[in-house]
Amino acid sequence: AGARLSAALSREGSREGAAGEVENEGRAGSSAGSSVGGLPTSSLTVSRLFGRPNSVDRSAPPPAPSPPPGPKRWAAFISHYKVEAAMEARFLQTELEVLLGRKCFLDSDDLRDLRLLQQAVRESDCLILVQSKSVLFRPYCILEMVTAIEARVPIVGVSLSVAGIDMYNFNLAPAFLTHLERTLEQANPGASSVLTRANVDL
Repeated sequence: AGARLSAALSREGSREGAAGEVENEGRAGSSAGSSVGGLPTSSLTVSRLFGRPNSVDRSAPPPAPSPPPGPKRWAAFISHYKVEAAMEARFLQTELEVLLGRKCFLDSDDLRDLRLLQQAVRESDCLILVQSKSVLFRPYCILEMVTAIEARVPIVGVSLSVAGIDMYNFNLAPAFLTHLERTLEQANPGASSVLTRANVDL
């Protein structure tokens, strides 16, 4: 799980083999008019996870186009650490719902049924991770990201910054996620048991 998450949240846009490809859009605000769902992102970092297309037999005639799938229940699932980013997450939810005309799911520390939490991720068009300082220490946020990768739900990372300094440490995140079975328990004792109950192999 840690290796897949490390690839999905990489700043450099590395390719993630099992679940999809990671495409990094760089520092938001580096070009005029940058936005997430129509929101200005002058102080945000945005990255996106896409599913890898299936292999195609080029000798066979092209298949007939299939009708586009209908929208899922939620336009977005907003994953965040409530202590550090509750206000920013609520802002994203409110603004996106107005812009998209659809409901966005805001995760909550009060939601303890892991099956319902995972189902909400699967029923979302994308997962937005609010990348605050300690978000990777939270087992529910880890579970939500793992579920998104397994369900091929695109992940959009929104990194908070204060005075131009990222709260989320992109330099330390890869090592933390690569050794998640050890680092998560050190950072947040008891967190690993939550993921174990959800059948997540660290």
